[in-house]
Amino acid sequence: MPHAGHQPVDFLVGVVDRERCARGGGEAEAAVQRQRAVMADPYRHPVVVEHLRKLPGFGRFVFPWPHYKTTLYLDFAEIQRVAKINLTCARKHEHTPACHVYGFHDLRRAFATMNADRLTPDALQALMRHKSYSTTQLYINMARQMDAAVASLHVPEVLKKGMG
Repeated sequence: MPHAGHQPVDFLVGVVDRERCARGGGEAEAAVQRQRAVMADPYRHPVVVEHLRKLPGFGRFVFPWPHYKTTLYLDFAEIQRVAKINLTCARKHEHTPACHVYGFHDLRRAFATMNADRLTPDALQALMRHKSYSTTQLYINMARQMDAAVASLHVPEVLKKGMG
């Protein structure tokens, strides 16, 4: 039996309670309209609203940085140096220390790729603030390629026993 707050239609989870929709009349239609409003404006999603309420205030930046922008990049590079991260740069140019560490856009790309199969394409596009759906589609395709590559990897039986 569904709990009292159960909605007949939940677009976020992808669930339709056919019995409640059949007997719900206007209640079912109202629930559909509420869910569509949330999907049309992901920034009003309850989880997003909850996180925003925890912020101390609204300024120009969500996470204010009281230093020069380059300080943030230098600190991020130093953390990676201490962690012994030394990437290979495939570009043919005069290399700089920045060629051998991750940048902040790499974190953004990782977020999109890792969440491409967990979110709807529209939600991912909204979170990434892509103007073009084709940009979001690149991340979705990359995630599918990675899933297929991982699925085809050989895992020795001795390791499979510990995974299970």
